[in-house]
Amino acid sequence: MGDVSGAQELAIQGFAAYNDEKDYPKAVELWTIAANAGDAVSQYNLGICYLTGTGIEQDVYKAIHWLGESAAQGYEPAVETYNGLKKEADSDKDDDEELVIIAGDKNLKEAVNLYNAERYADAAPLFVDLAEQGHTMAQFFYGMCLLHCMNSEEDAEKAVCWLQKSAESGCAEAREYLEKLKEVRSKNGKYNTL
Repeated sequence: MGDVSGAQELAIQGFAAYNDEKDYPKAVELWTIAANAGDAVSQYNLGICYLTGTGIEQDVYKAIHWLGESAAQGYEPAVETYNGLKKEADSDKDDDEELVIIAGDKNLKEAVNLYNAERYADAAPLFVDLAEQGHTMAQFFYGMCLLHCMNSEEDAEKAVCWLQKSAESGCAEAREYLEKLKEVRSKNGKYNTL
């Protein structure tokens, strides 16, 4: 399976490249290494990148491969996504556009595209339904959207709540970001986006 601690470090670096630097190809490169070392979260993230064409050419078959690898390790968001994709693939093998449906949500690709374009206020409503259903990465992205759009400490607390839910479900990126937020809050006495 490989060096899990090294793979987890690469997963965190991939998250930083994806979310903080907006360097999607670099994130894909780091997640590919970590995914090949057996990191389930990186396998999931890489699968989503292949599915949406973020940072790499869209390839539904590679997306299914990586999501399947992650799902086989029991990573719940991957299990949900993989099962949703397999269901769609079985019901409509000729329509690749339908394969972008993740867990039955047609708006996820649009939400990811809006988030990547830093249109957080537009992306948030598209993530919220999946977040409320317990989808770990949607909880993470929804929390991040709320942080980027916050106007008050109450908004920040709501964002942190969603990030905590995601972290509690195993999202390494959410845990990492929460640690950064704690550092910022301890210095400034309030939350700021990083």
